[in-house]
Amino acid sequence: MPKDIIQDIVSDDSKSNRPPSRVQKQKEKEDADASVGEHTAPKKNISLKAPPREIKKAPQAVATGPVLTELHRELPSARQTPPKHAPMEGPKIWHTEKPEFPPLKPRLYTPIQKSASRPIFEREKASLQKPPGRRGLFIFGSILAVLAVFFVLLSTVFSKAIVTITPEEQEIPLVGDFVAYAEPKEGELGFELMTFKNTEEASVAATELEEVERKASGKIIIYNNFNTETQRLIKNTRFESPDGKIYRIESSIVVPGMKKAGEGDTPGSIEATVFADLAGEEYNIEAPVKFTIPGFKGTPRFEGFYAESTGSISGGFSGLVRTPKDEDFEAAKASLLQSLEDNLFKNALGELPDDALLFENASYVEIENIRSDDKDIGNDQITVSAEGVLYGVIFNRSLLSAYIARNALPRYDESPVDVINIEDLAFEPKTDLESKPWEDGRVPFTLNGNAHIVWIIDEEKVKQELTGAPRKSLGERLSSAFENIESAEVTVRPFWRRTFPKNPEDIEVVINIGQK
Repeated sequence: MPKDIIQDIVSDDSKSNRPPSRVQKQKEKEDADASVGEHTAPKKNISLKAPPREIKKAPQAVATGPVLTELHRELPSARQTPPKHAPMEGPKIWHTEKPEFPPLKPRLYTPIQKSASRPIFEREKASLQKPPGRRGLFIFGSILAVLAVFFVLLSTVFSKAIVTITPEEQEIPLVGDFVAYAEPKEGELGFELMTFKNTEEASVAATELEEVERKASGKIIIYNNFNTETQRLIKNTRFESPDGKIYRIESSIVVPGMKKAGEGDTPGSIEATVFADLAGEEYNIEAPVKFTIPGFKGTPRFEGFYAESTGSISGGFSGLVRTPKDEDFEAAKASLLQSLEDNLFKNALGELPDDALLFENASYVEIENIRSDDKDIGNDQITVSAEGVLYGVIFNRSLLSAYIARNALPRYDESPVDVINIEDLAFEPKTDLESKPWEDGRVPFTLNGNAHIVWIIDEEKVKQELTGAPRKSLGERLSSAFENIESAEVTVRPFWRRTFPKNPEDIEVVINIGQK
């Protein structure tokens, strides 16, 4: 580059710190092209060697910021060489010192990790669309499996249905005369006789001396080993001991017949209390003995009917003893008998068979024995004991409920029913129970009150009808299987099930009664 051009650039830079403008750059380029053209076409006999020139150093330019950057880009560096195609006019020395720049302040920045393969935004997009790995798929599949097992357990193991059924009910006033039979025929009401025994004791002060004659008494078992028919023994029937002493029963009894049991027969038997025919200690028997019935002597029944004592027969006495006053004894006796009757009925209710019914007025208590203990003779206190037997006419609850419905309802289809307040109905025998009408095989009575009749729904049959059936078929299935259902509701768990459980045990049936 010609010296004058360099001087112009340096002189301009010394005057202003601004970088050269676009016009200046264009002018410098045109001057450089003209200088090159002069060298490419030299004239003859003109020496190419030029005398050495004095090279003046360009003044150092001091600039900061963007001006320094632009100036440095335009100035020729110390390493710059002339173009290869430009002829040189003698040796030239390029000597340019680098301008000294002020130190730049360091800037804190976060380097961007650039990928050599693709831009950052493409990698971020690809990472968002990256398919899940094996671990993610395994976790997702495990969650689905647990949820599936949970729903299966809810739908099967924890499945349950509660069916609430309201059966048909009717309440009707009942005033009727009825008859129960020991051996009922078709359409008749039957009864059974229940006997229950108990003993009560009471103490009475003995303040009197009295000549007393007491008859010995004890328990015996009477056997019928003659035939299968019952045998009635009247009051005061005699029983004779091996030594000829006579004992009697104070009330009539019925001895059951024999029971046929395959190869052997079982004699009919009944327990009774006997009393010595005469007073005195000689009628006391300690060891068990066998008794005959003198009334059957000379007949085939004499060998087939007999009795055996179950323990000692005692209490026989004749002599002077201490006794209570008559009024004290009668008061103690009345209290003792009332307690005995109450306890007999209470204990009999506890011994009733299933589905059996005993009305209070359908029972009769018979006192078999009232006596004082022989051991108390001569003492200040005498123990008085009373032994009684309860005879109760018991009914089968289901049969009596059906009998009431058959006679009280104008239309009854023989469906099973229950009179839920049957114990509250007033039972009155039409004959005196003291006459023991059951011995005749029939008991007439009346029943009064409002009978609340409820139709019985077979819960097992309901379960069989609904097991595995669609939930919406509840009404259709129950109405076709039962004729006496007023309404029915169902609750199924879990709630999304549309069918009843397949296991009948998972169906609970609730009978809603007493709505009228």
